[in-house]
Amino acid sequence: MNLLSGGAGALLLALPFAQPAIAADAASGSAKLEGIGFDVVDALVFPNHDGPAIALSDTAFDKEEMRKDGKVDNFDRMRHKGQLITINLSDGNPTMCVDYAFHKDESSTSGSVCETGVADAVKLRESSATRVRGAMKWSKDSGESIDVSFDASVEAGGS
Repeated sequence: MNLLSGGAGALLLALPFAQPAIAADAASGSAKLEGIGFDVVDALVFPNHDGPAIALSDTAFDKEEMRKDGKVDNFDRMRHKGQLITINLSDGNPTMCVDYAFHKDESSTSGSVCETGVADAVKLRESSATRVRGAMKWSKDSGESIDVSFDASVEAGGS
C-alpha cells in the first residue's frame, strides 16, 4: 500500500503554514542629558520591579549574550557600555523618572531625571506582556532633551 494514497495507515505530512511576521525591535531618536548627547540605535525591554523598563542606547545591545543565563534583567542593562537612558513603567504607565548611564573612556556617570513632566512625555501605543511600543518627547530650557521612539519585544527575565 502506498502511504501517500490515504489508506488507514496513511502517513500524514505536515505542511508549513504561514506564520505571522514578528516585528523586529526598533529604536530611533536622540537624547541629551548632563551635557552628553547621543543618537538612539537600539532598545532593550526587560521586566523590572512593577513593570517593564525600556533601555535605549547609542550602541546595539548584545541580547544573545544577555540571554545566556536564561533571563535579561537590570544587571544586563548596567553592564552595557553604551550611553543609555531607561524609561521605567509601573503597572503599565510611565513613571516620573528616567534613568541614565553614560560611559566615556574609563569613567561613567549615572543618575535619574525625576520631574512631573517626564511621565506625561511618554506616549505608549502598546504595552503588553510581550511588546512595548511608543515614544517620548521631553525637553527643558537648559537644553536637556529626550526625543525617541521605540518598538521592542519584552525579554524574559526579572528584576
